[in-house]
Amino acid sequence: MSLADVQIRRGDLDRAQELEEDALALFGESGPKGDLTLALASFAEIAIARGQARRGARLLGAADVLRPSQGMLVLDEGEWERLLAKCRAALAEDAFTAAFEEGRAMSLDEAVAYAKRREE
Repeated sequence: MSLADVQIRRGDLDRAQELEEDALALFGESGPKGDLTLALASFAEIAIARGQARRGARLLGAADVLRPSQGMLVLDEGEWERLLAKCRAALAEDAFTAAFEEGRAMSLDEAVAYAKRREE
């Protein structure tokens, strides 16, 4: 569990966002794909908690593209499924699918830039 995860659970979403932005600055957008996958998933969870489920679905889609390239699971499968279910519960299935696929279509640079933006 990262410091951002702790802040998400405490409800301090602004601080969680800052921590993830700091993490991206430290390892860079060309850093280890596992770190980027975790960061995108955390940004998604923050968006979902803010009531921005469509944004969360896009970020989950972007993270999903990176997951197979890890050669290992960097995000527990149960945690991944929990995030997907939480996001799906907030959107109609067709809206979730469309947003998720939009995220999957993003380049890595686009996904990171999108994650850093605070507005929908």
